[in-house]
Amino acid sequence: MNYPLTMVAMIYFKSDPFYKALVILLCMNKTLVSYTSCKIVQHWQNPGFTRNFEKMQENFASLIQAQIENKAGITPSMSAKERASNFVNSGLPQTYLSHGDKQKMKEI
Repeated sequence: MNYPLTMVAMIYFKSDPFYKALVILLCMNKTLVSYTSCKIVQHWQNPGFTRNFEKMQENFASLIQAQIENKAGITPSMSAKERASNFVNSGLPQTYLSHGDKQKMKEI
């Protein structure tokens, strides 16, 4: 909060541009140091977070892909032509409407 107020005061009192640049540099330095220290503290509290997070992302992506393929009826042994045919025959995507939206659609 001090840096923005200092900057406003410096602009109001028409301070030297060197000092304005110095305040901006100090603000950027504070942000960089804060970000770095936050990452260090997070690593000290949970050293395996990065590895676990990457594994969870891979597992989640493969789960989503498997659900999409299962829903579409795709198996690894299918040819591209069979997959395209299966996709076309699956029809339009479902939309999830609330009860009020369904009533409005019936009125139209």
